[in-house]
Amino acid sequence: MPIADIRAAIEAELAATPEFYDFRVLRSEPDGACWRVTLEAGYVYAEGQRPGQASAQTLLDERLEGASAWWGAPAKGGASVRAVVVEDDQLVLQDASAPPPGEGHLIRIYPPRFLQAVADAWRDDAWARRAADCWPGLSAPAAHPAGPRLDGSPFRWLRPAQRQALGLVAFEDAFLWGPPGTGKTTTLGVLVAEYLDRCPAARVLLLSTTNQAVDLATLAVDKALQKGRREALRGTIRRLGARFDAQAYAGREHLIPAPGTPSQQVLRQCRLATMTTTRAVFTLKTLRELASPDAPSETSTTMPPFDLVVFDEASQVSLAHA
Repeated sequence: MPIADIRAAIEAELAATPEFYDFRVLRSEPDGACWRVTLEAGYVYAEGQRPGQASAQTLLDERLEGASAWWGAPAKGGASVRAVVVEDDQLVLQDASAPPPGEGHLIRIYPPRFLQAVADAWRDDAWARRAADCWPGLSAPAAHPAGPRLDGSPFRWLRPAQRQALGLVAFEDAFLWGPPGTGKTTTLGVLVAEYLDRCPAARVLLLSTTNQAVDLATLAVDKALQKGRREALRGTIRRLGARFDAQAYAGREHLIPAPGTPSQQVLRQCRLATMTTTRAVFTLKTLRELASPDAPSETSTTMPPFDLVVFDEASQVSLAHA
């Protein structure tokens, strides 16, 4: 696909995407340092569109996490969206400047404009050409002679097909596919764990489309390192992003960066960084700046590009986003 077509498609989608959405509130309740706002099911006003239930159900998902919230009555205030509880039609707000509105009032949500970050990247001619140069390899993967040979020897319980999948790192590009329940996430965890062990200086970026999927993949790698008795490597993993299942990380708190640690510092120090694709888009500018030849010497040797990029659920995002 020509780069011009990619750019035109992104710009068209940006033009058709409302900048804000107004939801009607049923109730607002304090929840520790946050606020839990329950919305009226079926009511949302998107900029330039009529209220409608279908729109509301479509919008209430993880894409609103990190959005800005604003309300004008009964007292003006603002906050950021920490989480979206889809099944309960709820927003969890943090850093509120005033109590959120109650029943019958409207709350306006400005979603993150991740498409703008994608558009900015594709406007960079040099970067766009490099991205486009990767496409042929996706349909005809080439061998990677310098790639490590993984045999999964510490994991005797691997099935033959799972063990065979470890050979994917011997290619520049590769795909792992299988029906649900066939052990793809476990295989992914072993593959990344083995790669980190066999390539002591390598750095890995692991992406997925949802926070839940990122959690599962991150934990799979940590469990594989634990079962493979590679304890020292477990401390080199960091899960970036504020929205994660805290219970899932019980006993594995080393995977979560200390509160307030800048992303740049986390990325410098870890060997495996895991995050959602949306966060990766917003982090792209930082990653590129820190990896550029003009970056300070103390960062240029320890920052991306990554040696291995693992994209879980890659079929769920567009070519431009990927």
